[in-house]
Amino acid sequence: MATAAQAFLARLESGNFEFEPNGFYMLLSELKDPGKYHWGLYLAYNQRDGRVFHLEKSEETNMEWKFQSDPTTEAWVSKALRLAYKLGEIEPDWHEALALRISMVSRDEPVTCLTWLKRALRELHEEDYITLTRSITQLEFDALSRAYTLPRQPGGNDRRVF
Repeated sequence: MATAAQAFLARLESGNFEFEPNGFYMLLSELKDPGKYHWGLYLAYNQRDGRVFHLEKSEETNMEWKFQSDPTTEAWVSKALRLAYKLGEIEPDWHEALALRISMVSRDEPVTCLTWLKRALRELHEEDYITLTRSITQLEFDALSRAYTLPRQPGGNDRRVF
């Protein structure tokens, strides 16, 4: 009989991954520059549906950082997604409050998607929305280390969750 960890890895390798319901994740998505990542947060409502929170800077936003909070289905199928790093779980009764609180995180300069994410994590931890068991710097380092060292798989199925 397969262990839960073996079953989880099998789902990852098959591409049939499902987020854990109520899981709260830090996302790293690959950019065109090798070794560069776009950072965001993801709240899974159930195994396939959730909400992505991030700052975006593009021609569509006049090259200014703009907060985005988008409901999504099957975020896992994003080809750019390299790593989903689970930070904890959020009770369903807190989903709306968490989303509102994240929308209020400062976007004052200097800001990037990573500095905003760090602000969000710090504020959410300080206000008891989440409990971080390690420093934000340690979480960032661990996520980057894992993203950098993930083996490349044929067909681009090289995303992982930790």
